[in-house]
Amino acid sequence: MTPIRTLCLALALALTSLTPSAAQGLPETPQQQKDREFALVFQEGLYALTNREVPRAIQLFQRAVQLYPERPTAYYNLACAFSIQGKPEDSVKYLRLAFERGFNDLAHMSRDMDLDGIRNTPAYRQARGELEAAALADVPPALSKVPAAEGKLPLYVVIHGDQDQPAAVLERVAATTGAITPGAVLVPQGPFAAQGGGRAWRSQQEQGAGRLEFIVMERVRAFLEATPSIDRQQVFLIGLGFSGYKAVSIAGHHPDVFAGVYAHGPLLGAEAGELTVKTRAYLVVDPQDGGQVASGVDARNAVVDAEGAAVLERWSGTPIGALADGETPFARAVAWLTGKPVELPNAGASVPF
Repeated sequence: MTPIRTLCLALALALTSLTPSAAQGLPETPQQQKDREFALVFQEGLYALTNREVPRAIQLFQRAVQLYPERPTAYYNLACAFSIQGKPEDSVKYLRLAFERGFNDLAHMSRDMDLDGIRNTPAYRQARGELEAAALADVPPALSKVPAAEGKLPLYVVIHGDQDQPAAVLERVAATTGAITPGAVLVPQGPFAAQGGGRAWRSQQEQGAGRLEFIVMERVRAFLEATPSIDRQQVFLIGLGFSGYKAVSIAGHHPDVFAGVYAHGPLLGAEAGELTVKTRAYLVVDPQDGGQVASGVDARNAVVDAEGAAVLERWSGTPIGALADGETPFARAVAWLTGKPVELPNAGASVPF
């Protein structure tokens, strides 16, 4: 089962629980009946697709599309089903329909083994190129700063938080890293404008930041190609605020690119299960938020389970504030990630390679 279907399955199971009306013994409204049917057929479709009962999966997801034609994920799962059947034209048709309705996670699409059967077909290649162009069409260029220095430089890639101002983030990261381990800083920008000159990774209409990983990796690879002074063994990923959990998962998806990750914010363990490779992770959570701490522990444990090295620090402060002072966790993280001596906080835990 691929990650997106795991999430969808969890949603489907939640939706199949008793509605308030049913729980109280009251008759369901037509809308509640429709929601219940959608959740049931979607759940059954996921089970069928996972068990390779492909004709049944197609039938169930087509019913889901009939019930809610504006929802994208059933179209995406139809694309997976037709790919397994070896029908690239049908598969690509439903991929396009999914993207037209809001599915935009090109990074997941690249990893989904259900689509392996069509990757080398002309139909898929053409669609992929068009979808990639569309995903980048309204995205401003990344901001960067490269210090004048001899020899190879580390690279700090920053995923700013929603509403952050990328230019301000660039300057703060460059100031902190420059005082510890000078290096280049790259800040990919979110595709949506936010108040006060900030940028966001999703619009108010979107439920997730599906494009985030694709945009970040496109910007990183282009920068590395254009900047030969970067030490490819010293590329670090930084995630701030609600982008922290994405930094954790992206580091897990791209161990060939990132030597370590710094993540500060809530939900750090949300996608930590995808950290299946050895890496270095410095994780920071708010000690006043029990859920945030628990999620940070999950992320740290995932790193340890993958035989990596982890620090979990409890620190009260905003993600941007964490960049403004040389005594903050970010300063310690830069030193730790780059192998410099640093006194770790007692609340954290370090696991060496």
